[in-house]
Amino acid sequence: TKNTTETGIGNALLLSTALPGLGNAKIKGGGPYWLVGVAAYGCLAGGAFMLLNANTKYNNYKDAVEKTDRDNFYNKAQSASQMGSNLLISAGVIWVGDLVWTALQAKKQNKNTSMYKRVFLGYSYDVAQKQPVFMLQYKF
Repeated sequence: TKNTTETGIGNALLLSTALPGLGNAKIKGGGPYWLVGVAAYGCLAGGAFMLLNANTKYNNYKDAVEKTDRDNFYNKAQSASQMGSNLLISAGVIWVGDLVWTALQAKKQNKNTSMYKRVFLGYSYDVAQKQPVFMLQYKF
């Protein structure tokens, strides 16, 4: 069984900001949520690499003399730039999606363990005593 601990929304979001999936792992008491972080950082690193590669190809394009070389370098620079942008956008989508998911999970967990779920106030009628009975029940 997993140990779930009550984690505030702010703490969970802070953890997921540093490493996507870490906030959910804290809320749920473990699990492979760190894979979300691997995907986010992988997209971020891949995007940065592709943009640097695009910059290199663009510099090669500017330095090339022959038309075929210039066209080739320019097309490669455009392709690498587009791939880098797509990877950076993917990293952002993963990050924001994980933050929303973490906030919803933390809210759900805190709602399940809130005071309203632990305290019960009710009433009944005791037939033997022939009088109403009020109850206060608190679950630890």
